[in-house]
Amino acid sequence: MRIFNMLIFILLLAGCDSKSRSDVANSVDEFRELYNKKEFPAIYLGSSESLKNFISEGVFSDFLKN
Repeated sequence: MRIFNMLIFILLLAGCDSKSRSDVANSVDEFRELYNKKEFPAIYLGSSESLKNFISEGVFSDFLKN
């Protein structure tokens, strides 16, 4: 789990300026909070349209549960 969080954080920070890094850090904190509460539908709803077009909410939630 810890590796997964670090990977997401690193990927989101790549190519960001300092303002963007702050926004990304806040988004990662929000993701981690929702993930720890197992609020997977809320994570899905906050994701990009391209992710939503690629995967259904149910499959996404099942992925995060595992």
